[in-house]
Amino acid sequence: MFKKWIILAGCFFGGILFCGLGAGVSFVEFSGLSYAGDRQMGTVRETTLSCQLYEYEKADTCFINYYNGDGERRPEMVSDNSLPAGRVEMDVEYNDDFEKPRLYQRDLYGETEDGETYVKEVGIHISLYLKPVKLIMKYKDIFLEDIKNGQIGSYYDDNNYFNIKQIRYSPDLEEKIRIIY
Repeated sequence: MFKKWIILAGCFFGGILFCGLGAGVSFVEFSGLSYAGDRQMGTVRETTLSCQLYEYEKADTCFINYYNGDGERRPEMVSDNSLPAGRVEMDVEYNDDFEKPRLYQRDLYGETEDGETYVKEVGIHISLYLKPVKLIMKYKDIFLEDIKNGQIGSYYDDNNYFNIKQIRYSPDLEEKIRIIY
């Protein structure tokens, strides 16, 4: 019976020894990593979204509702003579792996002191376009490649990256167009 206790104690202390060795080796490996810097996941693309406003002549105001991911940059507003009447175009940057933007328009009616007000609103709808398994496998390879090269970085997907660079509109909308954000 005493012999079994000696064997169990030997296994226990041997396990502690091997755990300590494993932790030491892991620490040495981790200490050898260098910083790879910021690594953005996904691809930033540019596109032009175009919207033809219908019945905008009846509208008192045409609102352009925009949102930039960081909320700081205001897009350039340009009246473009080459656009047909009632058209709005936006030049947009977005992260292609995570989101797909598209323009929408809707009619809004409101009651004011002088009667009913008719408003057109144009905005961008961002739909998250995620294929989780594809993204995990794609970015796992980047992470493992960095580990193989002895580096580790700050990995961010910037999946809320969205920037409207310029908004162009036809000259007939000059008096009606307003920006809300």
